[in-house]
Amino acid sequence: MKQLDYQTIKEALAGQGQLVLDIIAPLTPTQWQMPTKLPGWDVLTLVAHISRAPDGIIRYTASPVDTPAQVDWASYFRFDGSLIAADVSKRARETAAKMSPATIGADFKHTLNQALQILEQLAPTTVIKTIVGTIELADYAVTRVLELTVHSLDLTLALNQSPRFDPAAQALTVATLETLFGKPRTVDLADDMKFIAAATGRVPSSIRLPAFS
Repeated sequence: MKQLDYQTIKEALAGQGQLVLDIIAPLTPTQWQMPTKLPGWDVLTLVAHISRAPDGIIRYTASPVDTPAQVDWASYFRFDGSLIAADVSKRARETAAKMSPATIGADFKHTLNQALQILEQLAPTTVIKTIVGTIELADYAVTRVLELTVHSLDLTLALNQSPRFDPAAQALTVATLETLFGKPRTVDLADDMKFIAAATGRVPSSIRLPAFS
């Protein structure tokens, strides 16, 4: 599997995280309650779920392991998302119940900054244990970039805004999805945003990947 530049990964996480902060900063009380395309989730629940992306870096690096990595930045997503959808939704709702529109922005910024500090302090080859197996920290950070990027798309769609992708985050997300797709994109999916939306099931498509069921 292709090795990705660690500095680029960190910049992508920081850049896409900042875009999330920029999107939610001006939201009104009504906008926080707007429905998203994710069943039963309003904007607050979605942002609560987004905050779990960098939080995973904090939680998992608290107990690094001395074993080989079982998955990498792409194979991490080789699972059936429908099997964990209920648990993911439950965790998102539980997280949202502890947050409010008045504080969620500051909470997310704190979590993001803490995760970025950890990435600066620990070696990219640090192995951590996740719910899908052990993985090196650099590779896990790529999965967090994908989560931020895809759910930023969900966020802008819910708010009827144009998608906002950090260039490095967009490139890493596309690279991951192309690897999972396993063959060249067709002409109708040449646009990165369309490809991300189709591969992750944000629009009806025959190329939807199982992890995003």
